[in-house]
Amino acid sequence: YGRTVALTDISNKGKHNLDTLSRVSFYMMSIIAENARSQIDGFVSIFFITSPACMDPKGADLYNSFFCAFPVKLYALHVVNDPLSSDRSSSFLHKLYEKLLKMIGHLVHDKCNIHVASSRSEMAGMLSMHGLDKKSLPLCLGGEWSYDDFATWCESRVRYEWRLPIMDCLSEPLPCIPLYSVKSNE
Repeated sequence: YGRTVALTDISNKGKHNLDTLSRVSFYMMSIIAENARSQIDGFVSIFFITSPACMDPKGADLYNSFFCAFPVKLYALHVVNDPLSSDRSSSFLHKLYEKLLKMIGHLVHDKCNIHVASSRSEMAGMLSMHGLDKKSLPLCLGGEWSYDDFATWCESRVRYEWRLPIMDCLSEPLPCIPLYSVKSNE
């Protein structure tokens, strides 16, 4: 529907400190804020949770604080499990869901959802009922979007920010030099 969808996959976060988490969150929110629809109608946030060890209350506090600093609204929040996880128990998701509702529930009101699925296709079906297209969901949630696409997006994003030529996704690449060979004076 033209909304920005932000996937937070905290299963891959590793051991990061609050500074790193702040930088990543700031960058993510600044990109979300570029979409005028995110400012007016709100964006969709998906929290991909693989285990109770992923739960970090500092992250939710930080996330909440960014809504005071950025001109964006949260349209909907989806807390989802890893359908292929060996722990398909939803109890830890419900605990996290309750924490998130206390911390940022006032931002989404009744559009806070928890999804527990036993397969990727089931998860994609659940999310599609909320208007999320399978093409824009990552493979881990039953979608068609791969992290290879993310690498291409990162390349385009850096080129955009550095004002370098960007590849046209609909035709042949524009003549440009690869990002890894750009010198500091370019």
